[in-house]
Amino acid sequence: MFYKIKEFFEKKGYKVIVVEPTEENVRKYLVKSPGVRAIAYFGHGDDASPANIGDVTVDEIKRFLMEKKLEDRLRKDLGLSEGEIEQIIEYENAAGGLKKIKELLESKGIAWKKYIQARKKAEEEAEKGLQLDMAYFHSCYSGSDEDAMKFYVKKGGIFWGDEDKKSAIFWADKHEVK
Repeated sequence: MFYKIKEFFEKKGYKVIVVEPTEENVRKYLVKSPGVRAIAYFGHGDDASPANIGDVTVDEIKRFLMEKKLEDRLRKDLGLSEGEIEQIIEYENAAGGLKKIKELLESKGIAWKKYIQARKKAEEEAEKGLQLDMAYFHSCYSGSDEDAMKFYVKKGGIFWGDEDKKSAIFWADKHEVK
């Protein structure tokens, strides 16, 4: 089945790379790589965590996407360096981080309001999801979470996934994302 999907994607004009479904690879190849238009995942899934990629949950992928969008906004809107952006992302996830972010921005002569505006834009962009053309999930329960399908695939795109247990020899069910 894996080779059939690989061939299908290649016929659609996608460059196919194969990676392990690790947190590092999800960040690098799915969230941070511009131009990713489709994905396929082959692995396990269960009804408690549908549409995960390996051990990486949809909520974690959403957080990674928010971080990516915030990095882009801090670079574009505030002109911060990579080191400063890394510090802010680290502070975002730490206790007392907002105070540290304010101090960093003040030292650069950047108003707190500008940071809040950039963060709001990043949140709005992240809310749109990954906006892929298509996603194929060869895993149990992957098609049971409509919100996850909408997160992965843009409106009008195609998500293949099964609502319950799946057989390894059959194609996943096709869903048009609305």
